[in-house]
Amino acid sequence: MAKNLSALGAYRPRVLLRERVVDEDIARYVAGRTGFGQGLVRHSLEEIEKAMLFFALHGMPVYLSGLGAFTPGISLDGRFKLTYRPARRMVEQLNLPRAFRGTVSNPENIGASLDELIARWNAEHPEDPIG
Repeated sequence: MAKNLSALGAYRPRVLLRERVVDEDIARYVAGRTGFGQGLVRHSLEEIEKAMLFFALHGMPVYLSGLGAFTPGISLDGRFKLTYRPARRMVEQLNLPRAFRGTVSNPENIGASLDELIARWNAEHPEDPIG
């Protein structure tokens, strides 16, 4: 018998990710928008990384205006981590009508309930229904 996660994994809408953007791509983009040299932008990104690590190592959350909050934490096994909470403005801009230019798989299931996804799974997989 299949689990609820089978239906969710098969039918939920998800963003189809494209190639990864790296710091070199960001540097080129920012340089093109600002007139700063790519080297200066890359150096600035490296310094931001160092600053964020410095503050995280001292237990201090970092808020970058327009980007969001980066907060140090620790797991039960003692490993340190850094969690990210995007700025409200970033999420609002991402969700503006027709702003997203990428591809979404299963867009027909946007707004569907888990029960509807399970019903679809059971109809398409009678040999392995979800209880």
